[in-house]
Amino acid sequence: MELILRSIICILLFLISTTTFSNPLTPIQGQLENGLRYTVLPLHIQLKRVDVIMRVYAGAIDETENQSGVAHMVEHMAFRATESYSQGIMPYLHQQGWLRGKNYNAFTNQENTTYIYMPPKHFNLMQTLEVVKQMLFKAEIRAADWDSERKIILEEWRTRDSAKR
Repeated sequence: MELILRSIICILLFLISTTTFSNPLTPIQGQLENGLRYTVLPLHIQLKRVDVIMRVYAGAIDETENQSGVAHMVEHMAFRATESYSQGIMPYLHQQGWLRGKNYNAFTNQENTTYIYMPPKHFNLMQTLEVVKQMLFKAEIRAADWDSERKIILEEWRTRDSAKR
């Protein structure tokens, strides 16, 4: 995993350093040997800032009838306990000055689950990638967290359904 993170960082730094600054909205895209696809979009209006958007190509369309809502549940559970953050990613991010909706968020749709990280100024790329790594590869699914998130998701569904009426 460390090798993958280092590879990603090296590629990002190389691509950012070799990008011409004449067209700041030209995306640089590629794919690593392990299948990980990446896009680097240099935005020169905010130097020394890196936002990370991680898209997992798993969504509601991948669920069977008996699995309805699983992708959404996994999205929620990724913010809970991990190997390095036993109290959960969200409390850690809040302690570091992150705000949900402003600095981080996630959503699940039919085709994918997307995690968005826009760190505060004092948070560097390595710290952000460590959070991403913990959420995507080191999540610990605990029964108590599952029960708690289940209630939250059911309330989200109820709210969404009543808004449609």
